[in-house]
Amino acid sequence: MEVEFTFVTQTTHGGKPVVSAEFSPSGKLIASSGSDRRVVLHNIQDGSLHDSFPEEDHLAGINQVGWLTDDLIVTAADDGLNKLVRVFRLPNQSTPFCFALHPLTSIITVGDVMGAVTSFHLHSDQVVHHFDAHGKGITAIQYSPDGQELITGSQDGIVRQWLPDPNPVCFQTIVPCPRVFTGISALAYSDDGRYIIVSTLDSTHRIFPRFLELKEEQREAALLRTFKGHSNKKYSIPTTLLPSFIKQRHYLVSGSDKGQIHVWDWQSNDLLLSFPAHRGPVHSIAIRSVFESNDEGELDDEQDDADFEFMMVTTGRDGSVKLWTLRPRGDDTWQFRGPSLESTEQTMTEKDAKGEEEEDASEHRPAEAMDVDPDR
Repeated sequence: MEVEFTFVTQTTHGGKPVVSAEFSPSGKLIASSGSDRRVVLHNIQDGSLHDSFPEEDHLAGINQVGWLTDDLIVTAADDGLNKLVRVFRLPNQSTPFCFALHPLTSIITVGDVMGAVTSFHLHSDQVVHHFDAHGKGITAIQYSPDGQELITGSQDGIVRQWLPDPNPVCFQTIVPCPRVFTGISALAYSDDGRYIIVSTLDSTHRIFPRFLELKEEQREAALLRTFKGHSNKKYSIPTTLLPSFIKQRHYLVSGSDKGQIHVWDWQSNDLLLSFPAHRGPVHSIAIRSVFESNDEGELDDEQDDADFEFMMVTTGRDGSVKLWTLRPRGDDTWQFRGPSLESTEQTMTEKDAKGEEEEDASEHRPAEAMDVDPDR
C-alpha cells in the first residue's frame, strides 16, 4: 500500500501567520484564521476564495476557528471575544487561547491564558461553567468523542481529565514529564475515544489510556507509547490521527517548529515520513476523508473505494494555507511518499529556520510563553 501526499494549492493571509484551519461539517469549505484578524473561507476543490469576514470583527489576532454548523463559525481571539451569532466575553476578561465544541450539545468550552475554563450555551448568554483548571495558561482543550469527558493541558505541564456535568470534577491528573514539567503543546483523542494523545514541548507525543484509575506511583507505568523525531519546543503544534483506510491501521500526523509534516505508524511507533510543508512552524493540521467530486463539482458519497482519498489542510507561520490530497494506491506493500521541496515551492535552509525562530520571540501562539502581540 502506497500512500502519497500530493500538494494541491496554497493561498495566503497577506503574509501574516495563519494559526488555525478547519473543514466545514459538509466538507465543502475550509475556514482559516490568523494574525490578520480575518476568517477566510476557501473552496475545498482548489483552495480558491469563497468568502471572508473583515478584520474589524476582532481587535487582535485570532487563535482558533471552528465550525458549529455549515452556517455558524466560532473564533477565539486575543481581544477576548468569541464571535458567533452572539459575542461572548469571558467573565474574568481574560484572553481565550483555545476552545472545544461539545460533540452532542450546543456548548462551547474555552481555555484562557490565565488557566481558567469557561463554558457557554450557544443560544444564550448563559455561562454554564467557569472554574480555575490550571495554575498557568491553558494551551489545549478537548472533549471526548462521546462528550462525557473534558481534558485540559497547560503551560504547567499537567493534563487534567474532567467530568463536565453537572459540576466540573477533576477525576484524574496526568503529568507526562514528572521530572521536568514540560509544557503541553496539544491534546487529542483517538477516534474510538480509548486513548489520549499528549504532545509536549520536549518534542514528544505520548499515548495514555483514557481512564487512568491509577495511584500516583502507577501513573508513569500507564504510558503506552511515545513518538519522537519532530521538533516542538515552543509552539502549540497540532497532532491528529490519519483515519484508517485499510486493515484498521492508524497513523499519527504532526507538524513541527521547523515546518515539516511527520507521519508515524500507530502500532510500531516507527517514523514513516517527514516532508517540508511550510517555512517556519506548522500551526494547524486538519484531515478529512472525502470522495471524488461529481460532474456538478460536489462531493459524491456514493462511489467505491477506488475513488476514496483524504484531504489535508495545513497552515503556518509563513502566512500560507496549503491543501493536500492523501490517496492510497495498490495493496501489496506499505510506503508513504511526500512531496519534494520544489513541488511545494519551499526554500527553507538552516539559516532561514534560525532566523524565523529568533524573529518569533513575541509573536503568534507559543505554548511556552503565550506572548500576546497586540499588533499582530
